[in-house]
Amino acid sequence: MISRPDHITSCDNALTALSLLAKPFIDPSVCHDGIEQVEENKLPAIVKRLLVHQNHMTTTLQDHHGEPVELRVLRHHMHEHFYTREILLTLPISNTIVEYGIVRLDLEALSSDVHDEILAKHRPLGEILIAHDVLRRIEPRWMLRLSPQAAIWQNVEFLHSVKSVVSQENFGRIGIIYCHHKPAIELFEVVLNVSPSDNGRHQS
Repeated sequence: MISRPDHITSCDNALTALSLLAKPFIDPSVCHDGIEQVEENKLPAIVKRLLVHQNHMTTTLQDHHGEPVELRVLRHHMHEHFYTREILLTLPISNTIVEYGIVRLDLEALSSDVHDEILAKHRPLGEILIAHDVLRRIEPRWMLRLSPQAAIWQNVEFLHSVKSVVSQENFGRIGIIYCHHKPAIELFEVVLNVSPSDNGRHQS
């Protein structure tokens, strides 16, 4: 009998949680090489604004860049009712990558119409949850710093042709989305193509 995967709710630190989320795609023993957990006050100001909140990254990035984002699914994996996928969010006009992520969903915690649309891979997750008015609570748990040499970048095939995206230090977060009070969605989200002087469409 196949054992039920653990939830990151049982993890006591970011690197253990990352190993669990990335397991279908990246060797858990090396996936966190070049990545460290950081405190919120160590984040650059613009990165903090993009990561430290309880909103969907879909809407946060759309507001910041001033245009809709599109979903690209790089790889996906199904284990029982747990669906994990490795994704990019891009700006369609400039074809700029603005997020890399790994998302794991407990499909049993979502209604059939919601998980069917997620499995169709056409729309970003946040956009789908908002459109279906799913009762949800977003809980960021840990912030991360990724070096340009982070092992995880060696496993993201699409990014290999876009070296500039990961040629600098990047930052991300690991969090949970509770849907109808259940931990339904676990996320590792890294914002990309953000410079310390970038204020997006909203100038301070």
